[in-house]
Amino acid sequence: MKFKKKTLSTVIGTTALMSSIGASAAGPELEELIVTATQRDSSIYEIPYNISAVSGEAVEAAGVADLSDISRVAPGIAFMDQGPRVVGNNYIILRGLNANTQSGAADVPLISAPAVSVYMGSVPIFSNFSMTDLARVEILRGPQGTLYGSGSLGGTLRFIPNQPALTETSADLTAEISSVDEGDDLSYNVSGIFNLPVSDQLAFRVVAGYRELAGFVDSVGLIDPDSNGYPTDNGDGSYRVKSKQKDSNKSDNWYLRTSALYEASDTLSFLLSYQHEDVDTKGRQAHSYDIGVDSTDKYVQRLAYEEPMTSETDLLSLDVEVDFGFAVLSSSTSVATQKAEWTRDATGLYDNAFYWYKTYYYPFATNVSYGESEDEKIVQEFRLASTGGETLDWVVGAFYMDQDFTVDEAQFIPGLTEHIASDPYTYALVTPTTDLVYAAEREVDYKDMAVFGELTTHISDEWQVTGGARFFKQEFDQSFVFHAPFCPSLYYQPATGTCGSDADGISTSTFLDEDVSDHILKFNTSYDITYETKVYMTVAEGFRHGGANAVPTAGPWPEEIGLYDTFDADEALNKEIGIKGKLFDARHSYTVSIFHIDWDKPQFDTFTQDFHFSSVVNGPDAVSKGFELELKGLIGERLSYSFGYNYTRSEWAEDGFVGRSPLKKGGTLPGIPKHMATFSTDYYLPVSMGEVVFHLNGFYRSDADTAPNESWENFKEIDSFSMFDASIGLETETWGAKIFIDNLTNEEGTTGGQTAEGYGQYAYNFLSRPRSIGLRFNYKIQ
Repeated sequence: MKFKKKTLSTVIGTTALMSSIGASAAGPELEELIVTATQRDSSIYEIPYNISAVSGEAVEAAGVADLSDISRVAPGIAFMDQGPRVVGNNYIILRGLNANTQSGAADVPLISAPAVSVYMGSVPIFSNFSMTDLARVEILRGPQGTLYGSGSLGGTLRFIPNQPALTETSADLTAEISSVDEGDDLSYNVSGIFNLPVSDQLAFRVVAGYRELAGFVDSVGLIDPDSNGYPTDNGDGSYRVKSKQKDSNKSDNWYLRTSALYEASDTLSFLLSYQHEDVDTKGRQAHSYDIGVDSTDKYVQRLAYEEPMTSETDLLSLDVEVDFGFAVLSSSTSVATQKAEWTRDATGLYDNAFYWYKTYYYPFATNVSYGESEDEKIVQEFRLASTGGETLDWVVGAFYMDQDFTVDEAQFIPGLTEHIASDPYTYALVTPTTDLVYAAEREVDYKDMAVFGELTTHISDEWQVTGGARFFKQEFDQSFVFHAPFCPSLYYQPATGTCGSDADGISTSTFLDEDVSDHILKFNTSYDITYETKVYMTVAEGFRHGGANAVPTAGPWPEEIGLYDTFDADEALNKEIGIKGKLFDARHSYTVSIFHIDWDKPQFDTFTQDFHFSSVVNGPDAVSKGFELELKGLIGERLSYSFGYNYTRSEWAEDGFVGRSPLKKGGTLPGIPKHMATFSTDYYLPVSMGEVVFHLNGFYRSDADTAPNESWENFKEIDSFSMFDASIGLETETWGAKIFIDNLTNEEGTTGGQTAEGYGQYAYNFLSRPRSIGLRFNYKIQ
């Protein structure tokens, strides 16, 4: 294919490695994919960074379908697995940089940027994209602020799709059917990949598919309402509930990715891409534990209201590359829109945090919340990279992003108005006219402008030194409006007998903005001890922008002035040493690294102390340090393997507070397993029809905490677990058939949840998907 390896879609600082069995005079050896980590052709072993990659072939062999599966095959990723029901919050953790609790209770998108940036191709965007037709998945660990900007404190995760091929017409059709333990229905997955070259300069590629996942969680306790939609009184202090609802967490999604590659000349190329993803889930992938009806059943969740969610993502991008000979100019332009709508059962929250509703006003103070969000993003990036020299290599660039984000949420207590009006013994001083108890509209505008560059000096053939910097200016503003039609008299007694002067009762509007200009630096050096052994050292900074919370400090629900107004940027300084290379006639490769990260002013996405408004606050400094090991290789002529191990210790470096919640020096950061490991192996057995492939992969994560310490109401220790996937398949030149078992030992795999202290009888754990057994069939046309 004519499209050059130094394309914009392979952003500076990324690499890939694809291992396969290749024949040579000396026997099989590791086959290397040429990479462009410095925007010029290089072997992965020449790149002086700790960067991992999982090839598209490995992603397919492991049956990776979405984001939930990535942590099983990519080493060192800690992830709160919520299944397909991901509204837009990025819970990916690399190198232990996470301060957020692992509760996932609120579907409202987080205010702060994530600690790990995620890219689809060359576009910075997080979504639960389908993993079909990927060239590779790249994992860049440690702060990547110089090249990837804000939100790359812990690292960067990149999904690189395959590009159109100019040389061949092809079609790749896949169909899959499977059953899941505890589920009554079957799951289906169909996809097609079509590549069509129109000429030796123009080609199109289309990827489309549909995936339907059977549910396995049963819902109990759902309200069986009366004709008005209100809870029905049983006459004994309880309300009538429906019978158990089977498989309430089923989901489906369809996706489309199209791209067109035009090679105008040997020096000019265009890549236009469009991607759409549509996800519809009926409920959470969660289980209520040790509470209520059927608490001994493994896959049962207690709910008052069903919790469906839908989301849509549209991504349009244009990559242009111009080769000037001495340097390559790359331009990436993208427009992305993400929309989501959800229903959330907040009854557990109202039972605990807002208990006064049930105590003073209404015995059946169940709560249902409806929300919607929209995130629009325009991104433009330019890079000019030298084509390589004996003495100096360099890259310079400019980045601009304009992001507009809105979220609306309304919470109702069905039957509240009718009950207060008919009950002469209620303590309410105000008679409400609506069951709406809270509504809010949040608007956020964020602009990021930056220039960046890196310069590499080759002191000798073995020794190089690289320095980099990023200079940026950021603007962040937020407006927040909330309505309180019914004000609890426990906190606010209106003088006039009403709750406000407008039609919605009392409304409070707040607006705050925050601007920052700053820079970060990077230093890297490496030395080739031998042709196949490299040692390196990196000192790099990463950062995440600050902002404004705009929570109310006046009116019926005021928060303390100065406690939640604005939040500062947090920064990470990474010091790392490592060694990488090949062994035993290049049949095995390894990477070993040790890192120490100082994290200043970590950001917490949390809720305000008194009235649970979404907000971000800074906590005390933290430190994360650890050890990483990766091995890949071939054993004999038919067996390949890969192994990854990560040890991470993340803790608070000093005493402090988040809002009014205490943190203690030496305490563990939430959601961080100390030990994580992944492995995979493939055995190839030639037969007359083609090749039989035996595959096994697995991963392990040690225990972790869901909150900073036991004084937090949503603190829980989640147990360690391991999971294994296996398959056996026959592959020929034109078709393949595979039998697979995911989660072979049927491990529960808890990764987060909400505790009884915070949610009472509606508490839950997020679970991994149970054992699934299925058949996959693939047919190729070339």
